Amino acid sequence: MTAPIVAASGTAATGRPRRPGWYFLRLEVIRVLTNVSTLVFCCAMPLGFYLLFGAAYGKDQAGVGNMNAVVLAMMGIYGAVMTATAPAYTLPTERVSGWNRQLRLTPLRPLVYVGGKVAAAVLSSLACLIVLYGVGLALRQAEMPASVWFGTLGIAWLGSLGFAAMGLFIGLVMRKGEPAAVIVPITLVCSFLSDAFQLPVSGRIWDIIQNIVPMGGLVRWSQSLFGPDIATTDWKVWVNVVGWTLIFTFLAALAFSRDSKRG
Repeated sequence: MTAPIVAASGTAATGRPRRPGWYFLRLEVIRVLTNVSTLVFCCAMPLGFYLLFGAAYGKDQAGVGNMNAVVLAMMGIYGAVMTATAPAYTLPTERVSGWNRQLRLTPLRPLVYVGGKVAAAVLSSLACLIVLYGVGLALRQAEMPASVWFGTLGIAWLGSLGFAAMGLFIGLVMRKGEPAAVIVPITLVCSFLSDAFQLPVSGRIWDIIQNIVPMGGLVRWSQSLFGPDIATTDWKVWVNVVGWTLIFTFLAALAFSRDSKRG
């Protein structure tokens, strides 16, 4: 697996220098999208939750849609986030095999490495969203305008960017054990504290937690598309979404730099 990148870091037979960043991105996309078992596992949980909670809420009205649609949007965020973090599970194997050290010998920069990993993870989260929303559309239980269908899907997909970087960061800093043992619980806790699972709780403290925890901004942003009676957006939502994405991306790039030097 190391040979292609090493070759890509040199000069092509035509005399034109190759771009290791694009070559690395292509390898990552192929690797992630051909990992069918992981994609199926990541799609199964949010799909199961949607079928369970969506049926429980039925067709109760929720702004411009119904509660079934809100549940679909929330499970879309959860599924996209969980799928985006899944590629990080292979990082210990890559470290043992010397893959990270090999990448360090190429002109590949830390931010390009993070970008390639994140881009591949985001594509896998899109596959999960297509499956989930396809089921929701086929069952004809979720009711919402077309703009909300596309808007909530886009928010979930956009939100997977930051969490792909988060998974990458955790996978790179872990020296022992499986990253999934840390990433999966963190994803679940963030989902509950951000109200993605629609818990029957409210209050000032709950609002503060939702504004701080990763995923909280995404949930409020997605819910706001159903109308102000469901949720509203303000500056805290944008700080949450943009802030955590930048923080996780910076930490992932820093972790790759240090990990490669140690390797």
